[in-house]
Amino acid sequence: MQRQKKVYFDVIFWNYTKELGGKVNSDSPDGDLNTNILKAAMLRAYNTRNGSNALSFGDIVEPKISP
Repeated sequence: MQRQKKVYFDVIFWNYTKELGGKVNSDSPDGDLNTNILKAAMLRAYNTRNGSNALSFGDIVEPKISP
């Protein structure tokens, strides 16, 4: 089994807010999280942290396997 590589939440959040121009309302009752931007922020953080060149969100996450 391959060991999971870490990515820090604050780096993901920084990438996400940078993409949104610094305008994030964490108290939004609508839950207006843009999942496409979040996935891109996670991918960017992963590549930067691990010196890798993953091309998609699917490259950095493991699928959930049902029991």
